[in-house]
Amino acid sequence: MTKNDTYKRLEQYDDGYMFSINANETVYNPWSILSFFKLPDEGFTNYWFESGGSPSIITQYLKINDSFDFLDYNTRDIFVHVNNISKKFEITNIPREILFYQTGYFTIRDEHDGTAHLVFPNIEVEESLLMLYLDENNLNTSHELNQKIKDIQQAIDSRNLKFIIDMFNTILNECVSSSSKIFEDERAVRDIIYAELIKIPMLQQIKERDTAKGKADFELITSKTCMIIEFKSTSSTRGPEASLKQAIEQVKKNRYGLLFSQNYALYRVAMVISTEEKKILPKYCREIL
Repeated sequence: MTKNDTYKRLEQYDDGYMFSINANETVYNPWSILSFFKLPDEGFTNYWFESGGSPSIITQYLKINDSFDFLDYNTRDIFVHVNNISKKFEITNIPREILFYQTGYFTIRDEHDGTAHLVFPNIEVEESLLMLYLDENNLNTSHELNQKIKDIQQAIDSRNLKFIIDMFNTILNECVSSSSKIFEDERAVRDIIYAELIKIPMLQQIKERDTAKGKADFELITSKTCMIIEFKSTSSTRGPEASLKQAIEQVKKNRYGLLFSQNYALYRVAMVISTEEKKILPKYCREIL
């Protein structure tokens, strides 16, 4: 990565904290930044989670509220009354949003008419929340799959789309409960896959990289290849063929990958997620030329 790319990635991964509704600038997590500078060759390790991102109050809360799905927070904005942000609550009745703010998973972004907007401060924290959710609900992948996941790098370089789709579907099958609604949301499906691919040390992952024309869902970057994936879920009004067509048109129209992949072989793929079958449909996945 270039120096500027590294700075940008650090900003996405470790910046974003605001502790006052009157703050004008975001701040970095000092522990994560210092840890990165100490061992930069380790890459973007999740130092926040390793250093205490699983507080006992959160684990207690999860045991009491076993029906809660963290993935709900990928799909909606979060607003709370300013007066409640620092208020003391018992673990049995604390609002979820306040608990996540007080334990560092959410941060303030802005305030309007006495209501504060809460968001994930950065990728590291969002990633930590997802890992905690998977850990506490015993939704992690098996040792056998963890060994196979490492071969995704080679599959990306060789453009073995069948293997990649099989791995993604196996991850989803092992990590998602039968009652989950994540297949209705492309971002939630992507984030489950993201959380498991973290185990591949030399595979860089980028979600929704900003471009002039939009944000691609997912990038997987090896030393040779930049794979860009656009997910589309089916719906009651849009079948798999229409979903595939829409994904392909979006990638071509927004020219995903064409402006920043000069150093890599570009591999662009559309993947359709079936909300009924609860999987990625191999028949409706295409490489986009």
